[in-house]
Amino acid sequence: ARDAGVHEFLVRPFSSEQVSRHISSVLRKPRDFVEVFGFTGPDRRRLRNPYRGPERRTNR
Repeated sequence: ARDAGVHEFLVRPFSSEQVSRHISSVLRKPRDFVEVFGFTGPDRRRLRNPYRGPERRTNR
């Protein structure tokens, strides 16, 4: 679902209050939008936790 563009979901059964809370949360804290080679869309990261391991990216 995430790769299809879903980044928030509710587990059934859910109440109208839960729907309202999720909508409010999405409106209050919109996701950053990322535009890089190979990907354009909302930032999937929820936490700002920088990677501290070795560099694994390859230059193409």
